[in-house]
Amino acid sequence: MPVVSRVGSFMAINTPLLARATTATMVGLGRWIANSGPVAKRIDAWLAQQSPEAAADPEAARERLLRITLEGFAQGSQATVDEARLLTTDWGFRFEDIMYDTVNIWHGTQDARSPIRMIRHMAERMPHSTLYEYDELGHFDIHKQLDEVVTELMRQ
Repeated sequence: MPVVSRVGSFMAINTPLLARATTATMVGLGRWIANSGPVAKRIDAWLAQQSPEAAADPEAARERLLRITLEGFAQGSQATVDEARLLTTDWGFRFEDIMYDTVNIWHGTQDARSPIRMIRHMAERMPHSTLYEYDELGHFDIHKQLDEVVTELMRQ
């Protein structure tokens, strides 16, 4: 686990109030930086290349991007701290004990947040699981396979 993840896990488990404050500060700082002169100009230029609508009103497009990006923090940072704790502590069951008939797992091999080796480890231990791997996809790309995912779910 990378150092940043270990520190985040430690803080979420042992000092959740500090973790919340740190996360909230980072979110606020990120918003401030994104709206600062040079960074805002770079974001606006990139957005303008993406769509004519963004080129017409770059400030509105940037604000929309920030709103979407930071939506997970709209009600504060507690959920982020809770998720960090949940993802880095024992879940209280073994993958081998999951008896659900079929567990489908769709995953991109380029996912840096959830490395494919860990997903393979999980799938190998989970009875009745099928792992669908996508070579060129990362953490935020699985939507590119949505038709395939929905088709498979409807078959079952």
